[in-house]
Parts: sequence; structure tokens; C-alpha cells
Amino acid sequence: LFRSPMPRLIPNHGKRSHVDAVAFKATAEMAADLCLRGLAATNDAFDLGLRGSLEKQDKIISDLGRSLEERSKPLHEEKRRECFSRDFGRTQHLAASTVLTYATLDTVLAEAVRLLDIHCAITAPGQNNRGSSVRGNLRHLRKAMPGLLLLSRRELVVLNEFLKVRNILIHYGYFLNGAIPRGKKLIKRLRASADYGDYFQIRKGFAILLRDYAVRIFVEVCNGLIRRVADGVYRRLLSN
Repeated sequence: LFRSPMPRLIPNHGKRSHVDAVAFKATAEMAADLCLRGLAATNDAFDLGLRGSLEKQDKIISDLGRSLEERSKPLHEEKRRECFSRDFGRTQHLAASTVLTYATLDTVLAEAVRLLDIHCAITAPGQNNRGSSVRGNLRHLRKAMPGLLLLSRRELVVLNEFLKVRNILIHYGYFLNGAIPRGKKLIKRLRASADYGDYFQIRKGFAILLRDYAVRIFVEVCNGLIRRVADGVYRRLLSN
């Protein structure tokens, strides 16, 4: 049977719920797009860093105005930078992309349940201010908007696996800042523990997952999920 197209919803900018809906949809979609752009920049950043180091080494070697001894130290430093870029550069970008994409999804979901609470009287679940609330918020949104967030098996597997990756990355100190007191304490505790390895070591738990193709799939799943949530909340608020 022929189905009539879904009626177009026109925002009424005199209503607060409609203003919030438009702002939320635009911001969420932009954030999703930035996650994809950030991942796409990984290869560019890696290649630029490596190329820059090699160019500097060539300049140091060809600088005949300085003695070999004077050139040895900066050449050694650039060689270390080159090795770091080759061994860890791509991994660092992929790790950052994984954590930031998951954080973006977490933030969008939290804002979605907050807006439904304010404008649709759908009580928001408690948020984990010291960690992720993705699972709880997804569960809540599936109940609040049936049919919108029916995740495929593939999406569920990807999200569950990368939740483990995100936790490992954070808990093992990949993004600890030694400049802040709490960061110093955590780093000291990690180094004293039996689990501590090299700061940039890729552990068995996510060695295969943290590769270009796997992170790309994860970012794409999060991107699609963010856009579906943004559109669903937008329509719910405008029709409320």
C-alpha cells in the first residue's frame, strides 16, 4: 500500500522546546561530523609528523657550518621523533579518536534525555558524572522512543567492544596529565602496579581493535547513532 510521506515539521521559534530542538539537532550533527573529520585527519597528521622529522634530519645533516659533534644531538632527537611517529604516532591518533568519539556520543545522549525530561516530562536517568552513561541513556531512549534506537547486532557488538577499549585506554593512563595533582598520583600508582607497561604499549585486550579499519567502523556507528538520536529528539520535541 502507498504510504504518505512523513509530514514536515516546521519549528515555531516562539516555543522554547522548538528552539532547544533546533539547537540540539544542529549541534549534535556537527559533533558527529567532527568525529569523522578527526578520524580522516589521522593519516594526514601521521604523515606530516613523519615527513617533517625526515626533512629536519636532512637539514641537520647538510648543515656544514656546524661540526659533526654539534649536529649529533639534534640529529639524535629528530631520529627519536621519527621513531616515535613510526611506532606510536598512528596509535596515538586512533586512541584519541576512540575516546573522543565515545565522549561525544555520551554527551549527545545525556543532552537528549535532559531535553526529553524538561519538555516531554520523560524523567531522565541518573548520570555518571565520573564516567560513561552511554548504556543507561541508550536503554532509556529506547523506552522513550520505541523503534528509534533498535540497534543492530553489529552496532551492539561494536559499541560493547569499544567500551572495553575506552576503559582500558583511560584506566591504563593514556590520557593522564602529570601536570595536575590527581594525574601525578594516578601515574605513580600505575607505575607501581603489576599491570604497568610502557606508556605507549598496546596491550593484548585491544591490539586488534585499535587499528584504522576497526576505529573507522566504531566512529561510523557512533556517527549514525548520534544522527538518529538528534533527528528523533528533534521530531519528538516539535510534535510535543
